[in-house]
Amino acid sequence: MSSESPRSDAPLVELDDAELMRRAAGGESPAIEVLYDRYNRIVFSFALRIVGDRRAPRNCCKRCSSVSGGKPMPTATGEVPS
Repeated sequence: MSSESPRSDAPLVELDDAELMRRAAGGESPAIEVLYDRYNRIVFSFALRIVGDRRAPRNCCKRCSSVSGGKPMPTATGEVPS
């Protein structure tokens, strides 16, 4: 594990999750968007498997999308509405 700090000029998509979380906690919306893009399909699939109802995870993810700057969530089939 490197003790180096991430470069402040590194593209956000190159940063690890821990650094993105630090930035998101500091109010950087672009960091939240990168985390959203990285994990939204996994979270949706996980929630769908738990509840078994396609509407519940979608509604949950819709609420989460407000945190990500309002990006649309994938549908139950994995498609992202435009």
